[in-house]
Amino acid sequence: GYDKKYIERYVNELLKMLNLEHVANKYPKMLSGGEAKKVALARALAIKPKALLLDEPYEGLDVEYKQVIEQEITRIVKSLKITTVLVTHDIVKAFVNAEQLIILWNGKLLYQGTPSNMNEKGVPHNLKFWLGTLVELEGNLINDPYEGYVRFSNTLIPLIRTKHSTQRLSKRKVRILIPASAIRLCKLGNVRGVVKEVIPRGNYYNLIVDVDGFNVPVKTSIKLTEGDIVKLRINEAILLN
Repeated sequence: GYDKKYIERYVNELLKMLNLEHVANKYPKMLSGGEAKKVALARALAIKPKALLLDEPYEGLDVEYKQVIEQEITRIVKSLKITTVLVTHDIVKAFVNAEQLIILWNGKLLYQGTPSNMNEKGVPHNLKFWLGTLVELEGNLINDPYEGYVRFSNTLIPLIRTKHSTQRLSKRKVRILIPASAIRLCKLGNVRGVVKEVIPRGNYYNLIVDVDGFNVPVKTSIKLTEGDIVKLRINEAILLN
């Protein structure tokens, strides 16, 4: 084992590293949620592990303090160069912090690789839909000799035609997937919706907008509240790119 002086010195180093010197003499029940998370991390680091497992380390924290803890953990893990496995349901946190991603769904491996490769064509559409990079909409197929469209709310969404791609579906109700990046708030937009949920993400907001019963995710820097009526525009250039 280690002698008492070494243990005391190392504990003080961990407290200083985690900005926890002010809680050194506090009982566990006296700690805030964020302090308790950091103390738990200090206890894990005390044995000088070769690998670190962090299971939902930001769970139960306020949004503002969650960002502080995330930055602290990222800084410490990188400075100590410890291999870290982060288990989280927050896909944003995973993308920001991970060098390698493993995505599991119902016990099945959906994806393994780097965050930057998530946009490759080989990635399954159902995974992109789950991650929020694709949005599912429903509308009526409108077919003409030259173009195919799906009418969603008050807008027409163009389809890229292939041989026989739309002939069999003429005048039928269909569901399509479009890039979430193609949907924007716009005062002149012709798709009307109601803000159902507002999720703060630091300097921007993720909105869930109810359009004819469909939950449409929209990213914006504008602060809105639940119940606000908004107009959306679908960028055809992104759809046909």
